[in-house]
Amino acid sequence: MQEQLGSTSVVAYHKIIEVLSKAQEIELVESLMTEFINSGMKPLMPSYIDLMNMYFNLSLHDKLEAAFYECLEKCRPNRTIYNIYMDSLVQIGNLDKAEEIFNQMYSNGAIGVNTKSCNTILSGYLSCGDYLKAEKIYDLMCQKKYAIDAPLMEKLDYVLSLSRKVVKRPVSLKLSKEQREILIGLLLGGLQMESDEERKNHVIYFEFNENSGAHSFWPRGRPMIPKLIHRWLSPRVLAYWYMYGGHRTSSGDILLKLKGSREGVEKVVRTLKAQSMDCRVKRKGTVFWIGLLGSNSTWFWKLIEPYILDDVKDFVKAGCQNTISFGSGSDTDENAADYSDNENS
Repeated sequence: MQEQLGSTSVVAYHKIIEVLSKAQEIELVESLMTEFINSGMKPLMPSYIDLMNMYFNLSLHDKLEAAFYECLEKCRPNRTIYNIYMDSLVQIGNLDKAEEIFNQMYSNGAIGVNTKSCNTILSGYLSCGDYLKAEKIYDLMCQKKYAIDAPLMEKLDYVLSLSRKVVKRPVSLKLSKEQREILIGLLLGGLQMESDEERKNHVIYFEFNENSGAHSFWPRGRPMIPKLIHRWLSPRVLAYWYMYGGHRTSSGDILLKLKGSREGVEKVVRTLKAQSMDCRVKRKGTVFWIGLLGSNSTWFWKLIEPYILDDVKDFVKAGCQNTISFGSGSDTDENAADYSDNENS
């Protein structure tokens, strides 16, 4: 192989072995793997993973085991190869050895176990009827908040019912796409996260962990429009922004309230423009009002109507007296600023 390819790099070995392994070309993969090992190049781990996955898919469990121990001699321990080997042991019913491997992983801080490791050994215990050990793995998964594979849940329900335990499914706190869009729309509409000093007016308080993106809207406790807002303005986001921080005038125009910097507002305007909606902007004090006038308001409504809640649809359709004028010089607020998306063109 090396004679055909000339000077072969590590990356080339990795890629060729990966492709041949997926094609299940056993002899070629084994020959190339031997050549790669003898070359002295490193790292070997990615290719060992491809090799072991090929053996697993072909049910060549003896060869997989040999590759596993060979890998341990030549490479630093890796959780992925341990998981593949343990999966193989469970599949052939060697639960004692699978348990030994799991315990090695758990006790070795450099390797450790993860969701896949726990689901694999749990599957083995449930299949062989070792319910006591299955229950212990279940407790570990609850402690670490690992998700349990759906096919195992029915068996687990039965096992835990024997000891009168209620299955505690780990709760995922990650927002769904719909929840995230709703939250962004509310934040654009002016959602605050505090109450006033007299506690007469209250607003919803959201608490986020350090990985949440909500802080992008309220850095250091002040409203700001995130730099990546153009990626987030989906029809659902616009709908919740309108329901929470907008209204329709008696003439049918749509006004959207927005707090933030002028630069941030300009990003929003450009994004609306990219969606074929021209708009004008008026500033009154610390609040910007984005006006979608005439046919632009019609297009905006068609875009968001599928996401408007039924309970508020009649309310948001109703017109109200417009106190914001988008005509040049017609705003009485001395701090008013008037510009459109194409003003500087």
